[in-house]
Amino acid sequence: MMKNRLSALPIALGTILLLVVAIWNAFPLLYADTSTYLVSGFELETPFDRPISYGVLLRIFSLNGLLIWLVPLVQSALVAWLTLRLFHTNENPKLKWFGVLTLLLSVVFSTASWYTSLLVPDIFTGIGVLALANLFLKECSKGTAILLYTVFTVSVTTHLGHISYFLAVIVLTSAIKLFVGKHIFGSFSWRRLAVAGALTLLSIASMGSAFAKARNAFFLAAMLENGVLEPYLNEACETQELAICKYQDELPQKAWEFLWKPNSPFAKMGGFKGTREEFGDIVRETLTTPKYIGWHMKASVKATYRQAYTFGVADGTGAFREGSELNERIHNYLPNAVENFEYSRQYKDQLKGMVKLNKFYVLTTIIFALLVLAWLLRWNRLDQQTKGLFVFLLGALLLNAWVSGTFGNAIPRLGGKMIWMLPVIAMLGFRTQLLKPGSK
Repeated sequence: MMKNRLSALPIALGTILLLVVAIWNAFPLLYADTSTYLVSGFELETPFDRPISYGVLLRIFSLNGLLIWLVPLVQSALVAWLTLRLFHTNENPKLKWFGVLTLLLSVVFSTASWYTSLLVPDIFTGIGVLALANLFLKECSKGTAILLYTVFTVSVTTHLGHISYFLAVIVLTSAIKLFVGKHIFGSFSWRRLAVAGALTLLSIASMGSAFAKARNAFFLAAMLENGVLEPYLNEACETQELAICKYQDELPQKAWEFLWKPNSPFAKMGGFKGTREEFGDIVRETLTTPKYIGWHMKASVKATYRQAYTFGVADGTGAFREGSELNERIHNYLPNAVENFEYSRQYKDQLKGMVKLNKFYVLTTIIFALLVLAWLLRWNRLDQQTKGLFVFLLGALLLNAWVSGTFGNAIPRLGGKMIWMLPVIAMLGFRTQLLKPGSK
């Protein structure tokens, strides 16, 4: 009994650490998209542009809107549990406390708590990655494996972009296993990877409607921001009668402006429903024509590089005061939370001016990146499991930059949702030192 309580204590401490931003704000952080998730969960309607899964989770975790604080609590607990499992080992009981220290560093010197405290599914990208890392590279019982598969599957279903992202993670992991696996992924299980791949593909069923309706618009918006759409239209509009050609001179530079501004060309063309067929034709043509494929590849490299250094917090966390759509929906679906929400720093519009904090995170990220580089230079001194975790998590971090930049748009929120993993990777290097005889 005492041993079980002691095992739960590091998770409890890690959870509290990850809730720091929500506690400081006096309310879970809100983003404009939170409004759509509330409607989808409480009305049980799948939106045009995203799956229903996270909305349902909001409803379940908040006990049908009675206690919204349970949502960041569950998100923080999942991150704490999955991160501490990476450090846990029977050989040295110190490592679980070293894992708590790692979470503290991720909270103080990186973006972790800002995303576990945020009521959008961004944190589930990292949760899904951590679940896979534990499945692929850590020993676990059958019951724990089932729980990890469940967490992973739920994570995949929370966002449309997770299909392409986690398939990319699985493909990259398979390639590494095939070519250099014996040196890195020695205990890696092909069966578990196959199950994870199947679960990723099957998750399309839970978001098939939104995926079919929105994917063309999202990708075309990425083409716009990445500089592929304009030269394509310059050629295509001379020979084809495309509706978007009427708005060639009105196209904004940013994908979010194209998709979400009420008077954008996208809105004038009928939004997701009105553009689905034409945008699908454009996407297919550019992905099957050699010249355009070359454009896509160059744009992808640039977008990945841009997203790699674009990250931050408080990106889009406005005040959402009376008259805003989100404020109205909090009153409708979370009536018990209204007073708490209006007391929060976010409601008082005190989350602005995070420029200095984001600059601080850039500095600390560089420091942790240098620490990771130092471990890579001492590669032969790392144990095999640490090597596997290093490669897997670094690959997942880089793939987030690729998928977000190439198929979405390079914005601070999409970089910040994963950059907190860099301190985790850096601190994993100390596992080898703590596992040496005499370090207990």
